[in-house]
Amino acid sequence: MHAPFKMLASYNEWANRRLYGAVAKLPDRDYRADHGVFFGSLHGTLNHLLVGDRIWMHRFTGEGQEPKTLDSILHEDFSGLREARRAEDARIIAYVGALTEGALAGTIRYRTTRAPTEIEQYLAPLLIHFFNHQTHHRGQAHALLTKLAGEAPSFDLLVFQRESGCGLVRGAGGNFAEPERRTVCISGPARVPVASEWGDVIGYSRAVRAGGLIFVSGTTASGPEGRALHPGDAARQADVILERIGAALRELGADLADVVETRIYLADIADWQAVGRVHGAVFRDARPASTIVQVGPLVAPDLLVEIAAIAAGEGAG
Repeated sequence: MHAPFKMLASYNEWANRRLYGAVAKLPDRDYRADHGVFFGSLHGTLNHLLVGDRIWMHRFTGEGQEPKTLDSILHEDFSGLREARRAEDARIIAYVGALTEGALAGTIRYRTTRAPTEIEQYLAPLLIHFFNHQTHHRGQAHALLTKLAGEAPSFDLLVFQRESGCGLVRGAGGNFAEPERRTVCISGPARVPVASEWGDVIGYSRAVRAGGLIFVSGTTASGPEGRALHPGDAARQADVILERIGAALRELGADLADVVETRIYLADIADWQAVGRVHGAVFRDARPASTIVQVGPLVAPDLLVEIAAIAAGEGAG
């Protein structure tokens, strides 16, 4: 039973060495930016891995630090965190290497961090959790590295086994120094059609997604047979237009929160404040770049506003 745990302890050190080597190449802003994983950033994720290891090593040995919260930041600087990681990995290897079969078959008692409860559990299954927890969060880090740099080192246990010779009976270990690179599949544009004959007559779409952007055509508050909705009321027309833009974006997997630019065309510049307030209510948080200009008469006499938009980000990609 002992050999697999010794292998996992060595694998953990190997994978962390690869992980930190890749992270060290990133700009600090990317390292610290919140990318939406459970602990936000690579900085938060790497700190959490060290937090979790120290909590469990304290439970296993009764020694060392025992952080009180799972999101503790143990080291603000990357170099300090890297040195602490190296020391903790050496400690884990030494601890696991000294375990006896009797200890592995025994139990430990500990108190949980969340919803504190006293637990007694066999050591061997806890060690499996201990190493699996590390692999879980390294997977998140691998995804972030791939997103930010387009590549990340392999953390596959099989690669470690082949590289180190662990468990090999015959055959060469191979060279696994090259990182795994993301393969990007580029597809053609996706489109939202125009809900009238003018899409075919003019040859345009309500919205088009190309690459990581969605382009929404100039949109008005036209109703049946091209007549304007809410004639004489630029603010209510703007409301209708932004609802229609939002609907087009949702058909392509995005929404108004993804909008990065709007262009507002007015028949009369005197309406800019009324339309601007509607725009502000919708985009108070998104704050896209925006332009408002007077263009004179639009395609129908009672149409007072036309708005075009561009969206970007995760929803548009």
